[in-house]
Amino acid sequence: MPTKPDVSGAATGGAGKPDVAGSPSDRRESRERRGRSEPRPTAQTKIVVPGSQAMVSLLGSRDELLRIIEDALASDIHVRGNEITITGDPADNALAARLFEELLELVAAGQTLTSDSITHALGILRSGESERPADVLSLNILSRRGRTIRPKTLNQKRYVDAIDRHTIVFGIG
Repeated sequence: MPTKPDVSGAATGGAGKPDVAGSPSDRRESRERRGRSEPRPTAQTKIVVPGSQAMVSLLGSRDELLRIIEDALASDIHVRGNEITITGDPADNALAARLFEELLELVAAGQTLTSDSITHALGILRSGESERPADVLSLNILSRRGRTIRPKTLNQKRYVDAIDRHTIVFGIG
């Protein structure tokens, strides 16, 4: 049965019930359906994670961080052992490969990955700036009582760098 948008713009299945893509296989099937409408060139990229890195720290417990990455990118991502296989459009694959490289650097630096850190890293990569997410997200400004303050965005890092370089810094806004 074809899906029809309801008044709120969400797709509904039969009987007015919203379609929910809950499981990873549902998300993959919906991506495959989207891919059928227009043929796109596909490429496959493999990333081998060093044996010293725990995959749980990279992908999250029960692959929660992997699901966030899959939802944010148009590529299919499959993990088997310490090998990550990315299949999709070459530009999307390059973005996903760069994201995983940056996340591996953050994990190697001893940082715990969260959904926010993945979202921030992806935003920095998509902005096309020359700054690397590993440099932005791993900069410690202040540590006290077990809590560390770090810049979360590229502009916050630029502000901290300006404070380091100049005697007086004015922030407007």
